[in-house]
Amino acid sequence: MAVCYYITAHGLGHSVRSAAVINEIPRSQRVIVRSCVAPVFLEQEIRRPYDLIPERFDCGTVQRDSFHTDVVATFEKYAALEEEWRAKLDEEVDFLKREEVDVIVADVPALPLRAAAKAGIPSIAISNFHWAGIYGSLLEELGPRREEFAPLVDRVREDYISATRWLRLPFSDPMPEFPQCESIPLVAREPTSIRPALAGYHDLDPSRRWAVLYLGQWPSHFDWDRLDEMDDFEFVCLGDGSAPHGRVSVIDPVRFEGQDVIASSDLVIGKAGYGIVADCVSTETPLLYTSRDGFSEHAALDRGLRQWGKALCVDQETFFRNGLRDAMLETLALEVKEPMACDGAKVAAQAILETAGVTT
Repeated sequence: MAVCYYITAHGLGHSVRSAAVINEIPRSQRVIVRSCVAPVFLEQEIRRPYDLIPERFDCGTVQRDSFHTDVVATFEKYAALEEEWRAKLDEEVDFLKREEVDVIVADVPALPLRAAAKAGIPSIAISNFHWAGIYGSLLEELGPRREEFAPLVDRVREDYISATRWLRLPFSDPMPEFPQCESIPLVAREPTSIRPALAGYHDLDPSRRWAVLYLGQWPSHFDWDRLDEMDDFEFVCLGDGSAPHGRVSVIDPVRFEGQDVIASSDLVIGKAGYGIVADCVSTETPLLYTSRDGFSEHAALDRGLRQWGKALCVDQETFFRNGLRDAMLETLALEVKEPMACDGAKVAAQAILETAGVTT
């Protein structure tokens, strides 16, 4: 059997959960990865043989920063990509046939599903959202250009409808337009607490509470000086660059994996995306977050986090400028209301095998 797995490069959460699913596919089955995600990241996350053949199949949303979307630029970029890709559709179909692919999986670019349908190959979409929904929610912000891009959203939706199966992850809205949709548990990495190792390597005080900062591009309007007033906390972030503030220790993501850092910490402060949410849920680490303008996935994530219980959403003024410490203490006191199963990777891998006609 050969699986061709298409992974969007828009947000590492897609790559993390895709890697978790790929790791559950038996090594006897060939896996081809089609993505423009940094190869070093995939090498770190995928722990079984695979063939990487880079290509870009979507562009997500164009971000002004980690919390705001440039709507016009988003539609212009995807329209240009789709036009370019239409000319290469037959090439992708030939590629799938030449590689004798038995099933394709998309998380969650739409265009590969179009290629699979034309090639007569079964396909699976897996995600907690889809770009037809994201782009559709942004249409009203286009003003006079709405009619120009509305047909584009319709084509994206048609591509998703062509999928043989839809595996809908938690923290999502219902998807009634996809009758082939089925819900699966959360896909999350298996965590291990490594607090002593982190404390020794980065000279962190284990008697203090540790807070992981996960803000994407460091926002200039975040009041970093507030951290100086919290000497009972250690602040850490994952990355390979310089620290945004003297109170923040940068954790090497190659030496220490993100889910293990979160499992070793007391609190996460950051933007709510699927990847960080999954790591918080699987480790039962509380999450403090704020709203994200122009990010329609936020509503479903926010609703799911409130049901889970160990997360707090505050307004942007509190998050970026005033009242952060009080919000941190409030978040630390929260308890899980509704535990969640986190074995979605195994469930998804089994669905892939079934769709390809492999019996286990």
